[in-house]
Amino acid sequence: MSSTSTSGQFVVYGDDLRVRSILGTRCEETSRALSLLLKDEEPWVLPIVVLLKNATEPAKPGERAVTVNISQLEQGGFHIQVTVMVRGDLRPADFRRELVRVLLAERALRRKTDSATVRNPLIPEWLVNGIVDAMDYRQRS
Repeated sequence: MSSTSTSGQFVVYGDDLRVRSILGTRCEETSRALSLLLKDEEPWVLPIVVLLKNATEPAKPGERAVTVNISQLEQGGFHIQVTVMVRGDLRPADFRRELVRVLLAERALRRKTDSATVRNPLIPEWLVNGIVDAMDYRQRS
């Protein structure tokens, strides 16, 4: 089952309607906060998929609860997905960090016009860390 956020940018897949609704709202809030921080008023172009999976097994050492997959489609365009393993070590801050990563990636990819392969990682870790820290600072003040 899926739910679409108010702007339509986020499509959240998962079994629980309440959780999908909460995550969709959280995605919209994070997107708005990032747009304000970056002073970016351009509309989004690429949708972002959020996939909720219930963990059936305990996490393996080093396995992250939130992962990102950005892939280039053969017919053109990109698929941007955040996968969330619903389990005991899932932290809201981890989800927010990866959401910021894909929102920055969407901004970079919406301007991509050539067919060259996208480098990995598309968004460097230092940039994600700096943006998240700036958003936290802004939220505190």
